[in-house]
Amino acid sequence: DYLNMTHSKFQETYQYLPSEDLQSMLSTEAYLELEGEDGWEDVLATEFKAINDDRNLLKYVIFKKEIPERIYSPVNFKRMIKNYQYRFNLTDVPVASVSPVYVVRKVDELIREFIESDRPPLGGEENFVVLVAIVRSHMASKKIIKEKYSKEAFDFILEEIRKQYYQALVTPGEMVGAIAAQSIGEPSTQLCHHKNELVIVLQDPKTNSQPVYVGKIGQFIDKLMEDRKTSVVNTGGCPHSSGPDSQILNLNDNFWVGSIDKTEKMNWCKISQVSRHHAHGELVRVKTRSGRQTIATKSHSFFIRTKDSIAPIQGKDLKLGDRIPVAKNLPARPFVVRRIQITDYITKLAPTHYELIKSNNTIFHKCTKRVLSNEIVLDSDFGWFIGAFLAEGRVDYSEIKIANIATVYINNTKKIAKKLGLNSKVV
Repeated sequence: DYLNMTHSKFQETYQYLPSEDLQSMLSTEAYLELEGEDGWEDVLATEFKAINDDRNLLKYVIFKKEIPERIYSPVNFKRMIKNYQYRFNLTDVPVASVSPVYVVRKVDELIREFIESDRPPLGGEENFVVLVAIVRSHMASKKIIKEKYSKEAFDFILEEIRKQYYQALVTPGEMVGAIAAQSIGEPSTQLCHHKNELVIVLQDPKTNSQPVYVGKIGQFIDKLMEDRKTSVVNTGGCPHSSGPDSQILNLNDNFWVGSIDKTEKMNWCKISQVSRHHAHGELVRVKTRSGRQTIATKSHSFFIRTKDSIAPIQGKDLKLGDRIPVAKNLPARPFVVRRIQITDYITKLAPTHYELIKSNNTIFHKCTKRVLSNEIVLDSDFGWFIGAFLAEGRVDYSEIKIANIATVYINNTKKIAKKLGLNSKVV
């Protein structure tokens, strides 16, 4: 709604204006809780800035050509807010009994949970940005206060949003095949398999490429969920079973599984989430000419080889003779090194010259008495410097010299020297 609002209407809806008496909008308890928060004005100002930034991103970047008449969301926020207002008998209460700072922090926590659980879910980066904007705008603290919500009702609706979001990721009865088709390139975050399907899982590939688990995927997921019962999210019930039909567990562990991209290249992808649920409907067994077999539902998404690429296809549409990509081998290094620790290298060469200060991860050079950062970020600036050194540089005792006085060389060399905590000069 806010994309077509005038600026004054937008401010009236989302910003706490100086002319408004916030105390008159809250119960005594909620207002005292707000007053007890250090810097609560900054929290509310930051919330409005985030909502405004979301609005500008949608209006001038994502929907810059045309603002759509309707934006789809896994949660019907308007209906839910109104329904729970009646459910908790809030229509007749005089004011809200929840602190706006409490609302802001809880909504921020929910958004961070969505980010950490699976980014980008639901078909791509743009969809995820839209989802975050929708959550933040509909659950804005001023809107919640205007609807006279209590803390109990707000917590309840937040949990319902969380539940519906995860249901949108994994719906019982549909093996999220359509979602996998939209996010080809990282299908390992979307596909579901039969519990007896074999899987190879790596952990901490940066230091160890040996599998941490080789076996049935069901046993791997069951063990994770058993060990982390309090973190498991139940997203729906099945009338034919005694327990929840669909469960999801977000992972922050360093677990990796094999995947495939559009060019049929095998790579390793980090697991951000695991799930389990009953299979609804008929199953399909797929067997390749080499003898490889897999079992899935008819709505499960497979990949077949077309004339010039690979394409997603549901199990029910597979036919005899379709060419299904299979892995001949797995890549040996499923990670990218993005930063290095200098002490991993120099202490082996001159251990008496350097001392690592672990408290702040810096290096003390005993001869020059200089303190340097122990970490080098392998970004574009450092990459340029390595190229410049190979093309135009040399080492002269304790100095690195670049024999090119072009402005770009001077400026970039000064920039990288500053980032590394080193001196630079032009001679």
